[in-house]
Amino acid sequence: MNFEEKSGNLILTIDDDDRAILQLWKDEMGNEIGSPHRFESDDTMYEFFDDILGNSEFTWIGPEENGDLTDAPILGIYGEPERRYGFMDYAIVSMLERLLDTGKAVLQGAQIRTSPEKELTSDADVVS
Repeated sequence: MNFEEKSGNLILTIDDDDRAILQLWKDEMGNEIGSPHRFESDDTMYEFFDDILGNSEFTWIGPEENGDLTDAPILGIYGEPERRYGFMDYAIVSMLERLLDTGKAVLQGAQIRTSPEKELTSDADVVS
């Protein structure tokens, strides 16, 4: 898998070998609604990305970490500046399905910030 940050977004691309693996998984797992091991499930997505993310600067970020109001899968980088990228088409198609069909997935980017004006330094900053 290749990660490319472009125009504020993260573009994931996979080669034909990875697409063949995804097709095999889809054929074996099916897509039975309610099954946690179906091809389009989050569990399957996390399994596919496990080895890939272990060797990169990216990690899964829960929406609750940033106050995001979404169930989209979010990949991020902690550091300066912290960044996050969400697969915002998640309600239409799974990220694995998109990677299988097209060989790429575009994740919308944003910086992780506590406040656009300033960083909060204590609970007193929250009280008005």
